[in-house]
Amino acid sequence: MQENQECVNKLEGLTRIWFDPITGEANAAPITGREVAFKKQVIILNALPVNAFAGKNATIRVMHCSNLDKIIDSVKAVINNNAAINYISHDSTAKALGLTPNKGLYAYKDGDVLLIFTLNKPLRNAPDVQVTTSDLDVYLVTPVE
Repeated sequence: MQENQECVNKLEGLTRIWFDPITGEANAAPITGREVAFKKQVIILNALPVNAFAGKNATIRVMHCSNLDKIIDSVKAVINNNAAINYISHDSTAKALGLTPNKGLYAYKDGDVLLIFTLNKPLRNAPDVQVTTSDLDVYLVTPVE
């Protein structure tokens, strides 16, 4: 499966956490000394829970990025450089991502960026399913501004 370059570019933009208020440029590290650090709240999910939007109006954009194997370095950078909160409840998916499963319920907050990891093919009725990064597709959900 081919990468969605626009989605990958947006992921890479999330790794640039230093913003220069004068030039408007964002970089991975401070260059001029006047940059301000900022981090997005990135929510990690294994599905898009529609009930997370209960009582809220949100216009969102859903983009399929790629198979996780192809963009794993970009995804890891986004998770490491932002305020990432894991809500992946599926044990094997969480394990494939090096995360601890979280059975908590997510509720959308304005401005949240969602990284959704879903199986790219059904793995039902398979005993002891061990999900790998090649079994996962990545979706990026962002608010429309």
